[in-house]
Amino acid sequence: MLANDLHQLSRLDPSKIDLGLDKTRSLLERLGNPHERFKSIHIAGTNGKGSTAAFISSILTASGYRTALYTSPHLETFSERIKIDDKHIAQHKIDEISVKVRKAAEQMPSLSPTYFEFATALAFVYFAEMDVDFAVIETGLGGRLDATNILSPLVSVITPVSMDHADYLGDSLDKVAMEKAGIIKEDTPVVMSGQVDIVASVIKKVASEKKAPLLVYGRDFQKINVNDDFRYRGREMIFEKLRSSLYGDHQKENATVALAALEVLTNIGVKLYERDVQKGIRDAYLPGRFEVVTTQPYVILDGAHNPEGARMLVNAIKGYFQGASGTFVVAFMEDKDVDGILQELTKVAAGIILTRSCHERAFNADVKISFASDLVKKYGLILVPDFTAAIRKGMALAKTSSFLTITGSLYAVGEAKTLLREAI
Repeated sequence: MLANDLHQLSRLDPSKIDLGLDKTRSLLERLGNPHERFKSIHIAGTNGKGSTAAFISSILTASGYRTALYTSPHLETFSERIKIDDKHIAQHKIDEISVKVRKAAEQMPSLSPTYFEFATALAFVYFAEMDVDFAVIETGLGGRLDATNILSPLVSVITPVSMDHADYLGDSLDKVAMEKAGIIKEDTPVVMSGQVDIVASVIKKVASEKKAPLLVYGRDFQKINVNDDFRYRGREMIFEKLRSSLYGDHQKENATVALAALEVLTNIGVKLYERDVQKGIRDAYLPGRFEVVTTQPYVILDGAHNPEGARMLVNAIKGYFQGASGTFVVAFMEDKDVDGILQELTKVAAGIILTRSCHERAFNADVKISFASDLVKKYGLILVPDFTAAIRKGMALAKTSSFLTITGSLYAVGEAKTLLREAI
């Protein structure tokens, strides 16, 4: 981040969550409502929303459109969150726009923005100033009260929904689904990934109430696997010989959902050609999603932070390593379903090292001694509290197993990327 004190982000607490749109609305009004100056695609969900956003952005860029992408969290540098045509925002633009956002925020002292609200405003100002054709926007948390829900998108997308952030989104799956479905707008098309029945029911109900045309995975569009490639079949369009650099069958589904959203945009004149779609899917990249960072030994980074994400990771590992088992280094945030995630990972684990990332909300086994002790007995965990030491031990164990996977949260993955680059 910035060294000078003009950068308000450096003074804000990234872990503070304050759901609601009032502050964002007031802040953006003082900035001239930049979000009204670009066309947007809005994406919510529990798993896959970042990858789906990356696919949409990459395909639009390959098709010749000036395309913005806003995702969170970042792994190593703030600029990862804000891109145009896959290029990170420049540091001087962060400096320049931060000053504008800070001055606007100072005009509303009783409504001090959170880190995410400030970052969202910064991104929207940047996208407006750069005159993008489209902006692909991922929600931060939930949907209904997320700061990004100030948008009036061309299409809304809801990726797979599962239990997460229960303290903020609700203690049941239907409540979480209702929060995610909060991004659905009146008369605005919605694209829905494959969902469990209760989630699908909630989304269909909200879409019906808002007269929002709903496209459902498996009914209105689908993927067809053809060896390592896949085919997209939508309502009117078919694309052949598609192959993603993001590994796993779930990524093929994410790419299919992305294409369904883009097919909606053809109604406003967006042109999609097979060669551009193939290139966009092939070039799409999102760090920390089954990211193979080295092959001697194999080290994989994946931000699986809930049981459903862990299940998708395990399925990808089974395909990639043909059923072999490996070592895991896991570091969770304190509000996660640790037991549920570990149940999935044990299916392909030769050993699991439980550690703690440096994030202030990280799961701390030293504090939750009884719970951690039960986990150690149940899953045969190795406790290594120091994150760097845990990765070193994992690397050593990986020499006698098939691979090392570092997972549990994107924050842990970001720390691991930095440590591995420094060749710990």
